[in-house]
Amino acid sequence: MTSTPQNKKKSNKNSKDAIERYSPPDIENLTLDENILFKSALKNEYQPICGSFDVKEHPLATYIAENKLFEKRDEHGKTPFDLAAQIGNKDFIRTILLRTDEKIDENVFNLRNLLKPTYSYNFLHYACIWGRLDLVKFLVEQQKLLLDPLIDDFMSNSNATMQSTKSNSSNPNFKTLGSVLLRSKTKNGESPRDLAFRYNHHELLEYLNYAEKRQSFIDNINEVKLIASDSERNQNKFSKDDKKKLDKIYAETMDWLEKNKELVDMEILDTQIKLTESEVKPILDKLTLQEPNISNSNINSGSFTNRSKETTKA
Repeated sequence: MTSTPQNKKKSNKNSKDAIERYSPPDIENLTLDENILFKSALKNEYQPICGSFDVKEHPLATYIAENKLFEKRDEHGKTPFDLAAQIGNKDFIRTILLRTDEKIDENVFNLRNLLKPTYSYNFLHYACIWGRLDLVKFLVEQQKLLLDPLIDDFMSNSNATMQSTKSNSSNPNFKTLGSVLLRSKTKNGESPRDLAFRYNHHELLEYLNYAEKRQSFIDNINEVKLIASDSERNQNKFSKDDKKKLDKIYAETMDWLEKNKELVDMEILDTQIKLTESEVKPILDKLTLQEPNISNSNINSGSFTNRSKETTKA
């Protein structure tokens, strides 16, 4: 089964990733095998899989959907994504994830089940264990929004869906895929950073230390935006100018983060965190103790409020 790219289309204007379109595999020579995704993950042969989803009602896509092959586990408890992450086959994971917005729906590819598996690890954990830095960076930087799988409501809601980054961005129950993966724990309570430390992947550990602080910064600037827009949260103690200023700080901070998303420099990040904190502090200090007070924040953890979890170094 061979496929060739047909054309390229941007998944969204803010993404550097394009969705490559592939020709579907020839039906006459098609062999339907329940292990086809494992074989594809091992060989990094994602083109036939993606090509089958790029057209309507292709037998291979139907077979994968009906048999829930993305969630199938091998004798070691690994899914095809786990196997691809272990080997470091980034393109297999990337091309499939890019299609989850428009080609592969949640009934076929249930990301929730892959993020919180029955077994010990998810696919980011395997990437960390094996030191797949390039793949880890790709996964941590994913901005797809999904209803936070750590929330009880999500676990009981079979209709919870992944969302594009343009929708529900102000909903505190929605998190980016990257942030959820970064916070995900193994059954033994280890984080991705813990695994990188345990297996002596020093460059990966340095990146994850930075990524955790950067994510804490993002979480907290999002929290500031929520407080500014919610009269119950801000107790109507903000003037119109206060709200405008917070909105401006939010926009400028997110713009800085976007422009510097390839940067991995803790000193520069710390400087930006301190600058942003100095701007929001006078406004948030107007709130009573019922709301998190910025004076209690820890600059080194990227926090603006005492709700933030401190990032520690291994």
